[in-house]
Order: sequence, then C-alpha cells, then structure tokens
Amino acid sequence: MGTPAWQVRESQRQNLITRLMSVIYGVEDIAEDPHFLFEVIASLMVYLQEPRKEQALCGGVSEYVQFFVFEQLIEQIEKFARSDKEYLVCVARLAEIVLDAATSHMRAGLQSEEMHEPAKIFSADSAMTEVPLEEYLIDDPKR
Repeated sequence: MGTPAWQVRESQRQNLITRLMSVIYGVEDIAEDPHFLFEVIASLMVYLQEPRKEQALCGGVSEYVQFFVFEQLIEQIEKFARSDKEYLVCVARLAEIVLDAATSHMRAGLQSEEMHEPAKIFSADSAMTEVPLEEYLIDDPKR
C-alpha cells in the first residue's frame, strides 16, 4: 500500500520550510541583528507581490538580507515548486513562520504582563476573575 500523493507532497513542502527555517535561524545567529527576521519578512512580501521575479529590491532592507533571501530562500522555493501557485503558497507559509518567530518575544511579554499585572490587561484582579457578560459588549477597548 502506498501513501496518497497529496500527503507526500505536503510532507515535502513542510520539510522544505523546516530546512529553510534552519538556514534562517543560522544566519540570524551570525547576523546578531534584532531586525533580521523582520527584514526577511519584508523581502518575502516583495516576492509574494511579484512572483518569480529576479532578485527584488525592498526599501529599508539591507542588501545583505535581500541577497540572502533571494539566494538562500527564494531560489530554493523556485526549484521546489511545480507551479506558480505552489511557489506562492511556499513563500507565504515561510513568511508566516518567520513572522511567528519574529514576534514570539512580544507574545511572551504579553503573557508575562497577564500573569504579573492582570489589572492592567484585564481590568480585574486575575485572568480568572469572572466578569459580567456585558463587559464583552462594551466597545471601549480600554475598559
């Protein structure tokens, strides 16, 4: 018995993204630039808007990052993808994962605030404090 073709291809896509993320993390460690992941995301967005373009230019992003994205990421996705739609999905999925990695410290910071300063975030003594249902219906987000 075999495996359905769609499962095999989805597994191959996931393996590609995992390998590319390993490359990104390796370069991030070397670069020691706190904005590196955000620059990678900005560059990937250009390739989503202009698929299969020769090396794209992205304002506000260092030439080093632009070259890295094209040479190490986009070219690998282009070699892998069997159609333009598959190419776009792979670039988009990679951008999602890079964005998740780039913003993980923000989520961790919020979680810490929720634990240590619940009154600031929830306007309650604890995250588990029950609030009246009417609180959900109030349009004022500061409340």
